Amino acid sequence: FSAGRLPSLLVQTPFAGIGKAAPIAGLAWRRSIARLASPQSLEAAAPPVPDVLIDDGVDLGLDLLATLAGLAVLLAVAAFVVYSTKRERAREAAAAMLAAWQRAEQLKTQPDVPEADLANDRVEVQKARERLAELRKWNLGFMDVELLPNIRQMAGSSGHHPSAERNRGAILEELLLVLPKDLRGRALEVASGSGAHIEVFAPAFPSLEWQPSENCPASSERLRQIDTYGSKVHPNVLPAMPLDASSPWNELPQGRFILVFASNITHCTPWAVTAGLLAGAARVLQADGSLLLYGPFKEGGVFSRHSGSAKGNEAFDRSLREQDAAWGYRDVEDLANEAARHGLILAQRRPMPSNNLLLQFCPVQT
Repeated sequence: FSAGRLPSLLVQTPFAGIGKAAPIAGLAWRRSIARLASPQSLEAAAPPVPDVLIDDGVDLGLDLLATLAGLAVLLAVAAFVVYSTKRERAREAAAAMLAAWQRAEQLKTQPDVPEADLANDRVEVQKARERLAELRKWNLGFMDVELLPNIRQMAGSSGHHPSAERNRGAILEELLLVLPKDLRGRALEVASGSGAHIEVFAPAFPSLEWQPSENCPASSERLRQIDTYGSKVHPNVLPAMPLDASSPWNELPQGRFILVFASNITHCTPWAVTAGLLAGAARVLQADGSLLLYGPFKEGGVFSRHSGSAKGNEAFDRSLREQDAAWGYRDVEDLANEAARHGLILAQRRPMPSNNLLLQFCPVQT
């Protein structure tokens, strides 16, 4: 067999195979009938298979193996072509998304720019994000590495609180490492603020249906602001809802969320909010879900200092307690103990920039 025979084999082998296989099949049938009739007279009743037919059978088997090998090569080539095409389209979508965002940022700094121009650029950014989200469904591993610089650069783009703009890029990068790329289901964000995180999380995880929330009345303008960056822009984001983390989460279905996320909430609220957050998450999470908490914490009574001095955290904690004695940095051990009361276990502790941590809690598997 040679590679030059592959095209002809793909066409000829089925027909040649029928011709070669028919005599062999006929002899096999006759020998089977003879065995049933009289096993002792098998050799006399049915002639042996001629050598030429045996040779034809061997040739047929080799030809079939060669054909299957050729088909496997063709399938591999086709898969590589599809992969390469998707890879290039993903790069183009990422470049278009970044270029449109950069134009929009430049227009913001210019006086008397027509609102229509800004709106057009926002539309282009969203179109590119949707293309990128569609391509992410192919689960191409290179995207999480090659596109992160573009995603992170865009993460500092709108009128949100400076701290949210600073940290959301780093948080997104970590989420892409912690969470499965094919994660599907419902995701709840507690205390969404201005919508800074949902704005970048939603396009990065298009298979999740995001539910932003905030502790405010249902008629509050704060929910409308979140929707400006959430449900009005991204098809996988629901309208923001009111939610008091310290109260029972009766307005949410039990055991229906694959992810609960909250950032910078435990240190600037009373302990009742942290306890309610852990209890509520335990109630609404699926058995294979996760609660992710981002923010500054203590560990063993000591301020985290994995990235430089802890003096900044000490000063900030002191200022928080001066504002409200019920506020202040929480100890990871206290959170783990409270979580255990509700059937959650601390699964991961991941260091983040500026001495922050990302904590992952998961339901205890029974």
